[in-house]
Amino acid sequence: MLWHADKANQRSIAVGLNLMAIGMIAFLWFVAVIRRRVGERENKFFGTVFLGSALLLAGTRMIAGILLSTPTMSAYLLGVVPDADSVALWQASGLTLATVVGTRLEAVFIISTTTVGRLSGALPKWVLWLGYLAGAVLLFAPLSRTLLIWLFPTWVIVVSASLLVRHRLLDSEDA
Repeated sequence: MLWHADKANQRSIAVGLNLMAIGMIAFLWFVAVIRRRVGERENKFFGTVFLGSALLLAGTRMIAGILLSTPTMSAYLLGVVPDADSVALWQASGLTLATVVGTRLEAVFIISTTTVGRLSGALPKWVLWLGYLAGAVLLFAPLSRTLLIWLFPTWVIVVSASLLVRHRLLDSEDA
């Protein structure tokens, strides 16, 4: 497997792993912002599902990234270039975790976040509808590596923007 032995590819994968870790920290920061915004209005049941699914999702994404990068990182760190069967095993494991488990955890996180936002009044109605729709699509979508991979990050951006705009509107009303 010459690809995994290439130093440029190894450096790219190492940078990608570091960016993935930073991305998961940013995701957990997003979760903290939502919890702070909801505050005492958070429903304990859905708040637990929300926080639990966020932690599981972050861990699942990290493990999937590690599994997918293991063949290259073994060459980079240990000088051991894996054979084709080993590469296939690591990649299948990572893809299964990311596409089957990760996608369902994204759905649970979106649905629980949307419910917490609905019960607390932290999210506008159009974001609630979008959240329930996105959660249902991810929950029931067949195994796929299509454009659905962009649904979760797009939803996070929409919720972030909505919370930011809503926070500024509430601040301007208080002034």
